[in-house]
Amino acid sequence: MLEKTEENDLDSLKQELSSLRLKHFNTDTPPKLFHYTDARGVLGILGSQQLWATHALYLNDTTEICHTQGLVEEIYLSLIDQAKPDDKAKLDFNNPLWIYRDFLHRLSYQTARVKPNPDFFVACFCEKDDLLSQWRGYGNRGFGYAIGFDTKRLSYPNNTFELRKVIYSVEEQKQIINEILEAVIASLKRMTNTMNVDSADSIAEAHAHIFEEEITKYATFFKHPTFHEENEWRLIYLPIENAYSNQMKYRGGCLGIIPYVEVDLPNGKNNIASIRIGPTVQPELAKKALEMLAGIKYPNLDISSSAIPLR
Repeated sequence: MLEKTEENDLDSLKQELSSLRLKHFNTDTPPKLFHYTDARGVLGILGSQQLWATHALYLNDTTEICHTQGLVEEIYLSLIDQAKPDDKAKLDFNNPLWIYRDFLHRLSYQTARVKPNPDFFVACFCEKDDLLSQWRGYGNRGFGYAIGFDTKRLSYPNNTFELRKVIYSVEEQKQIINEILEAVIASLKRMTNTMNVDSADSIAEAHAHIFEEEITKYATFFKHPTFHEENEWRLIYLPIENAYSNQMKYRGGCLGIIPYVEVDLPNGKNNIASIRIGPTVQPELAKKALEMLAGIKYPNLDISSSAIPLR
């Protein structure tokens, strides 16, 4: 059981990490971002003025969360190796080194300790509206559409959603993880300055939990560098516990049953600025159908065709 002063210190750490997150994601947003989808997706988005945000564990790239976990494990192995006790410390269990090592061991994904696994939901965007890899991966193999959104209008006042640029550089990802870890370790050392391993157990556990929860927020924005061509941005839904339960829906997909939530566009039809027709669709017929669909509801919709010669 933590004391009130300890809870206050942990709250200060969370505020520090929140400020650090704002610094890491302080990136200028492009004027437009594009969502690749198929004909059914276009009909759904234009008709409902909603996006579908997919549960982060059910995205097309199932290795995404594992990528960040691997980085944490690599950093843990390096730090625990650097913190080997000397002969004197091996006999002194009041040495602060043991508290530090105990904390580090809690971070390893090779232990049986349960890790936080919050429910995040993701809607994906690209900086480019005519990218071959995106057509193949997300635009129905070229038979799809790239919907352009006005990002100035794609903002949510209640801070339930975060629009962030995906980070592909492993060096930058490790730097961010280390900065988070440095802040957490500094707090741990301040709070356990006069304690031994046993008395520091609950505080070490609380710090490990805070670190892990913070890392899960970044894991949705960290991707392997081989995906860098996607130039991806993500709208992340961070629901309060049980707040989304009445919104949860399910659809079929390549991973079986896929959980998702419907996200209202904050400015309705004014968010949708353009649609690019995929390279394997007949452009004249597709454009005519879109113009008929848009009608008076989307009078200023910019409709164009892919320049990729793939027909």
